[in-house]
Amino acid sequence: MKVTLKPQGSAQFLATLPALTGFIAHESLVAVFFSGKRSIGSFRLDLPADGDLVRAREFADLVVDTLCRVPGCTGVVPVVYCDRAVGDSTKLPYSLLWSLLEECLSDSELDVLDACCVAGDGWGSYLDADLPAGGRDLAEIEQNPMRLDAMMAVEREIVDLEAMSELPPRDTALAAETSKALAERLDGLPESLRLHETIQTLGLDLEALIRHASLGVPPPGSDRTEPVDRLLDFCTVARLDIVREIFLVGLAFGPEALGLAAQESQHTRVRHTNLASVAYRLKNTLTELVLRGVPAAPPDRERMRSAVHVLQRCCAAADPAVRADLAAMMAWLWWAIGIGSVAERLLVQVLDHDPDHGLAGVFADLCCGFGAPAWLVEQSSTAESAV
Repeated sequence: MKVTLKPQGSAQFLATLPALTGFIAHESLVAVFFSGKRSIGSFRLDLPADGDLVRAREFADLVVDTLCRVPGCTGVVPVVYCDRAVGDSTKLPYSLLWSLLEECLSDSELDVLDACCVAGDGWGSYLDADLPAGGRDLAEIEQNPMRLDAMMAVEREIVDLEAMSELPPRDTALAAETSKALAERLDGLPESLRLHETIQTLGLDLEALIRHASLGVPPPGSDRTEPVDRLLDFCTVARLDIVREIFLVGLAFGPEALGLAAQESQHTRVRHTNLASVAYRLKNTLTELVLRGVPAAPPDRERMRSAVHVLQRCCAAADPAVRADLAAMMAWLWWAIGIGSVAERLLVQVLDHDPDHGLAGVFADLCCGFGAPAWLVEQSSTAESAV
């Protein structure tokens, strides 16, 4: 293995990492991959239990297998984020995991540019033979001028993953109004209608909703001066299984993909209780392939991030059943973006409410099993490394 980053370069690199990845990680391993000296992307996984040899070995194999599938990847910097303390030790937390990762990486053709741990009371490089007891001062990262420079250079929100796992509190008055309007809209809808008939009957403009979501335009809240029509439309989409699923295709890949998915499933019946599960009815369709993360072409991550914020606003105005539907949509979007921990935490809330939830069932095995969509390893030109 060839090591090219030095400890002082590590602090500067770690200072830029939230801006580089777009999120603040907790209890995570973030792998930043490189082509030469240029970073081309990253992914994040929840850490296994420290000291669990079997789980750590499986985890290390998964990380390296994912890296080896990244087109053009020549090197990697794995970074562990954890709340555990270094204490007075010269040994960083998760050293066992690092040793297993190091072993797996040594069998690959990837260069290890650095390997770091940002702990609760200090940080350090696993490659630093001169690491002082207690690690290095976190201020070297948090107060590094490069941190602010990187944040100013990246025109996107930096997400705190823990905060994104929480659903907003309900607005009781608005939720009651929305619930009543939604019931009136759906109670009059025949259960035997096909997809295209349902969309026409309800007057849903899915492309317009995708535009609103992509722009991050929130639906009206309790201080609104406009009707709740757009809020009602989002809740309606969330409540109708096939409509919801093709809408997610559109959020990920745009209006053209939405049109293809809708055309392919136009004769599929909506909301019929005697029909098979949504996963079975969508089998071998574009929608099913997208929901399972099969396409290699990358989706529009910024549009999906904006959509998450819009759907969160909708959650505040929804009854428990619709909140579960909206949370399932948000869980899939976070999984598609590549942030599985948020997806999994939201998914748990969905399945607690409805163990047989259709959308949750489509990808629960993937999300909870460390599965990642094929597009996760897309190449990007996010930043130069701090070598």
